[in-house]
Amino acid sequence: MTEPNLTLRQVGRRLFSLRQQAGMSLRKVVATKILGSTKTLERLEAGTRVSLTYPAIRELCELYGAPPELTAIMVEKYKNADRSWGEDFVGAVIRDFHGLIDMEAYASSLHIYEPNLITGLAQTEQYARAAHERDPSLGEEVILRSLAVRMKRQDVFLGRDPRPEFKLLMGEAALMGACDQGQRDRLKELAAHPTFAIRVLPHDQGPYPSLRGPFTILRFADPEDPDCVYTEGLEGSRYDVKPATIEAYDRVFRSSFEEARPIEEW
Repeated sequence: MTEPNLTLRQVGRRLFSLRQQAGMSLRKVVATKILGSTKTLERLEAGTRVSLTYPAIRELCELYGAPPELTAIMVEKYKNADRSWGEDFVGAVIRDFHGLIDMEAYASSLHIYEPNLITGLAQTEQYARAAHERDPSLGEEVILRSLAVRMKRQDVFLGRDPRPEFKLLMGEAALMGACDQGQRDRLKELAAHPTFAIRVLPHDQGPYPSLRGPFTILRFADPEDPDCVYTEGLEGSRYDVKPATIEAYDRVFRSSFEEARPIEEW
């Protein structure tokens, strides 16, 4: 699953439910010529971006017998999902990262594991700049655009009211290098919020064989919107909504979080 958009996922899940309630198969819907193929309809229902006009969403809703009020809401949601603010920073973030930006603004909880870095939502601007400057391939313009993304993400996420549950698990290595006193103070300031918790896995208690790389578990209050695990690498991002995968990551996170020490002790 690549580059999900929360609103697109909600539209897709609702369209899937409406089609099921109407008793219509993929082939039967495509036969109406509203869409070009069953593959397009499957991608739409999965919350993936497809080339589809706004009137097509209205036609699908009407085909499924949706009430006019719901049809209007669905069309409006699809319009709003057509572009997210993160897309203004193409070239300054890794491929498929916009999906995470979108989901952070709506998730009811985020559980993040970072072995070697302070996660972006908790970085000071000074730390973020130092981390970017260690990459010789990044010019000043890209660094400035990346910093703008980082600060905007924080403004959107931390500006939510009420704030979601936020648990950050880090390796001790994340507190070294560019992590100065200002960054440590920032972590402790965030951890003081009632719904936030930040813990660190000490080197001397390792190794931690179950933790093999950074990941984020996102959960949503709306039952129509599936929980998700986000991972990233040099080639881009990966989003997994399979319940078994989410449970596996959640199990590892919960057990490791219990072993870790609160950031206030560092």
